[in-house]
Amino acid sequence: MKKTIKLLGLLIILLVSFIYTNNVFSMARKNDKLMKEVLNYKNNHEIKAVEPLFNLDEVIIGYSGVKVNTELSYKNMKAENKFNKDKIIYDKVMPNDKLSKLKNYYIKQGNKKNNSVSLIFKVKNDANLSDLLEVLDKYKVSTTFFIDGYYIENNLSTLFNINKKNHEIYNLGYMEKYDKKNISKTNKLIESITLNDSIYCLNERKDDKQKEICKNKKMYSIYPTLINPNFLELKKNLESGIIISYNLDDFNISNFKYIYDIIYSRGLKIDYLKNVLNEI
Repeated sequence: MKKTIKLLGLLIILLVSFIYTNNVFSMARKNDKLMKEVLNYKNNHEIKAVEPLFNLDEVIIGYSGVKVNTELSYKNMKAENKFNKDKIIYDKVMPNDKLSKLKNYYIKQGNKKNNSVSLIFKVKNDANLSDLLEVLDKYKVSTTFFIDGYYIENNLSTLFNINKKNHEIYNLGYMEKYDKKNISKTNKLIESITLNDSIYCLNERKDDKQKEICKNKKMYSIYPTLINPNFLELKKNLESGIIISYNLDDFNISNFKYIYDIIYSRGLKIDYLKNVLNEI
């Protein structure tokens, strides 16, 4: 019993000693000139994460911020004992409501800080497809296609060609309808060609039943910012992160030049949907 009490007493002394030493060390480091410079830099250069913006059933996704890792930054400079901003180490800070939590909502707009927009083309048949691919090649633009399930089943060679030209491919459903039976089959066909996860549904009608089907397949429902906009609508609503969809059946290929010029004249670029929806 006495040995146990002595051992317990020794452990308490060691613990108190450790806490005291650690506090003294922390206090000394806080008063260290180099640490003060790191903390001062941290206070002036951190960027808070931006949370998603919700509006009823719609959402504009948030995006990450950065914070200075004071401990690692301090250690990175301590050998020279001199402040050097090039040796600052940053950590990403993600929004509390990450994209993975947004499957209950219609995603209307992506990351606003990346200076890019997503251009989506809906493909149901061969109409205008070869001409569009040719003009996209000419302008060196990689974009996003949502393709009908019936078309995919009967035109796998065309899918290989679209993928080879570095365009994204996603599932448009059958006649723009997703159902439990066919959604996985179409996704597997797409994924076998693109080697990327088919994780987006296009829902221009805000059909909640369709959204639920997609959610159950761990897919996000996209409700574009602009649907088949004319030039005036595009100019008026153009900003970073927007999602623009066109029905390729009705698309005038000669209009692409003007769409391209409007977007790039604003300092924006056309990018993949997955990049526009990237929170980082």
